[in-house]
Amino acid sequence: MREYIARVIASPIQPWDTMLCTSPSVRDALTAMYEGHADFLAGRFGGSGDKPRPFPAMPVIPLGVEVDDIQTLIDQPGTRAGVRKKLGIADDEIVVLWVGRLSYFEKAHPSSMFLALEAAAQSTGAKLRMLNVGWFPGGEQDCKLYEESARNHAPSVKVQFLDGNDRPLVDRVWAGADVFISLVDNIQETFGITPIEAMAAGLPVVMSDWDGYRASARDGVEGFLIPTLLPPPGSGWLMAQRHIMSMDSYQDYTGVVAMHTAVDISAASAALEALIRDPDLRRRMGEAGRQRARAMFNWPVVVDQLVAHWAEQAERRASGTSHDAAPENFPVSPVKGDPFTDFVGFATASLSNDTLISATKEARVRLAAAQATSIDGVMDIWHGSSADAVLEHLQQQGPCRVEALTALLVGQPAEQGARLLVWMAKMGVLAWAREADVDC
Repeated sequence: MREYIARVIASPIQPWDTMLCTSPSVRDALTAMYEGHADFLAGRFGGSGDKPRPFPAMPVIPLGVEVDDIQTLIDQPGTRAGVRKKLGIADDEIVVLWVGRLSYFEKAHPSSMFLALEAAAQSTGAKLRMLNVGWFPGGEQDCKLYEESARNHAPSVKVQFLDGNDRPLVDRVWAGADVFISLVDNIQETFGITPIEAMAAGLPVVMSDWDGYRASARDGVEGFLIPTLLPPPGSGWLMAQRHIMSMDSYQDYTGVVAMHTAVDISAASAALEALIRDPDLRRRMGEAGRQRARAMFNWPVVVDQLVAHWAEQAERRASGTSHDAAPENFPVSPVKGDPFTDFVGFATASLSNDTLISATKEARVRLAAAQATSIDGVMDIWHGSSADAVLEHLQQQGPCRVEALTALLVGQPAEQGARLLVWMAKMGVLAWAREADVDC
């Protein structure tokens, strides 16, 4: 994906083009990648670097959640008691909740959370229960790995795994929890919806100081951001090369990077301890989260930002101020262009406006046969359904130049008319001559 996104700057990007970023961290990473890729291309091909670099606009606009739906359901009388009764949760238990994929290679390694919970349980003496609501991409084998990690790292905590595909349960489980935890350590996590849902539901959050999470909640206000640590730059070059050469899968690559990304266990356990000991702190942070979710991440708020940005970009486009060529003269990338241009040398000839077209003797029979043969019409969206009109004109008027024939096809783009003529020639309905010396 990075390679795909980086290619953008070698395309005819203009000031009104946009790469939406869901967080400042994403924007910073993209900016660094674009700058580095531009330097690489300049060094490779001798660019002077004296012109402004044509990057797309990169506004930070988050994803959103349905705050009203979440809060309406959570606030219904009896929702919390009903969820806790269904799950057998005692009144004196503190419930710490995780919602999302249960994937140590694509989301978060669970051992960090289990370790922090165990330390908090030992320090406070509280009865802790962790609800893991999600699904295992790796199936039963991954479930066993998680269960083993819970047994080894959090023996004092009751750890449960619940079906994240049970929509009614997921919608209500927020109400039964006291704290939300998500110590994400994975580079594929660029935003994070579940922390926003947790805040909308009024839960204080304990989550890693990581990428988009960092912009979701404020440390000490809606919850706690737990410090993270990476190895020094340059330490992962071989990891990336193995993935690039298809020696390691995407999952293996993200998993090995996550395995070498640390989340501060002591800070996480301290945050949990503070929330466990102080119900009023849980309430204050939860209420702050509800307000922040409504003010910043409610879908109507996000959509307003999108609409405003679209309007701004439309104004830029209307102004005609471009990075280089005028809009009507945009260059086409030679590696992702028109196949009939890129492979023109494959064929003997290429249809032109001066190519002379005529109907074959068997034209009518062959066209009828082609129209009745399924395999001959599988791509007809590309050439339309005006073959009968073209053939009738040729049979009445005699051979014609392509330019005259395509002019007959009112309402069709010229390129569609050209494709139609070649398809008819393919079916043996039409014949073509290299030189045209006959007018219609």
